[in-house]
Amino acid sequence: MLGIMKAILRRAGIHLKSLDLSGIVHFMDDKALEIIAASCPLLEELNLTGLQASWESLSDLGESLSNLKKLTYRDMESAGEKAFWFLIKGCGRSLHFLDLRGCRRLHGRCFRLFGDQLEQLYLDGCSQVDEMALEDLCTTAIGLKELRINDCYKISDGNISMISRLLSELRVITLCGDRFEKLSTYGIAHISNMTSLVELALDQNPLVNDSFLISIGKSLSNLKTLSLANAGSDQAISGKGIMAIAQFKALEQLDLSSLAAVRSGILLEVVYSCRSLSLLQLRNCVYLSDDGVKGIARAENIRHLDLSGSILITNDSVQEFIRAFPHDDKKSAVTIVVGGTAIDASQLSVRNSRVIVDFSDYTSLLAMPNRQIRSFGISVGTKSDDDYSDDEFESLTTHRKSCQGLEIISLDVLTKPGSFYIDAVCGEEDPPIKDEHELLRWAEREARILGLLGK
Repeated sequence: MLGIMKAILRRAGIHLKSLDLSGIVHFMDDKALEIIAASCPLLEELNLTGLQASWESLSDLGESLSNLKKLTYRDMESAGEKAFWFLIKGCGRSLHFLDLRGCRRLHGRCFRLFGDQLEQLYLDGCSQVDEMALEDLCTTAIGLKELRINDCYKISDGNISMISRLLSELRVITLCGDRFEKLSTYGIAHISNMTSLVELALDQNPLVNDSFLISIGKSLSNLKTLSLANAGSDQAISGKGIMAIAQFKALEQLDLSSLAAVRSGILLEVVYSCRSLSLLQLRNCVYLSDDGVKGIARAENIRHLDLSGSILITNDSVQEFIRAFPHDDKKSAVTIVVGGTAIDASQLSVRNSRVIVDFSDYTSLLAMPNRQIRSFGISVGTKSDDDYSDDEFESLTTHRKSCQGLEIISLDVLTKPGSFYIDAVCGEEDPPIKDEHELLRWAEREARILGLLGK
């Protein structure tokens, strides 16, 4: 397999801009990284997810890819701090996008290696990323526009304050999770100072309350996506807090799943104020009644309504919702999800309507796309010899430094990761090819197409 890859990259590597190895990592090793480092100097996008390699090989790779803009290295549960440091060291200042979701041993010392070109950073599930790492991030990646720190439980009030003061271009922040021991309601209040935000997700976050919602309602006028699934508590979030959401006039997507304060009258105040609202998730809203659904039917821009598990919803309101959107070839379909409600499917009619009725129950998925409590990738390998000295490496880096042609090849044979957060847009993943002979046949076929082998 390495021989075929070397032959391909010898001819095409100089022109290659994008390379995805995530589906064939069981055939890759340090030698593969050496081949890439030597053959692909203009590479701009690289996915190494699942590839277990020594820190020496990662260092050589990073140093050789000075043009790299997008790097994905997800679910590397056994990779230690040293591996991330040396991978980022050579290419960190050129990166625009970095996805390290599910890297649970990452502490974040490498964040000081970033440059001001970094715009998107995904750290979901990186539970060891600490206060110092976030401080480094705020002083190096000052152009950051998207920061996903779901389940990064060592984040503190001071970190959120620093983010609000130094990352002035931030447009997306997600802070989902329920075990932020160093965060308080005082800390998340600093989010109200992030006035450029267009997307905010706080699913499962118990620190959300009425005061917070009222505060951001006054300041985040550009917000288009808000996810509060299962946030706060029945006592902390009341109708007063839900009403504050009506201040987001630009809102397009809203998730209020599992919030007891969601009642029909209050919800309709929000829906009628947020006239651009197109996606509304109300899963497991057990106090939402038919009156609410009938009112939502008057929201002409609504395109997706999820009522999974909202047990008071009956055929009466769902049928009225269906009638509110007559068939029109010039208009897009409208989806309503009714699994787990009190409706009788046999009594519903969608004739002459553009409404699609989904009878699935998604109450177990209380998150929008990109919300990732845990990455379900395979942990490749066990703790390596390169990683045993992570503690030593950590201590050494704790002290702050004062001082044209073919453009894309994906060697991800069949596995294509799915990606508002997980469930609304994800699809079924195809299984990767695990039989070496089958993989070799595929590679030879591709090589012939490229003219690298005789017909």
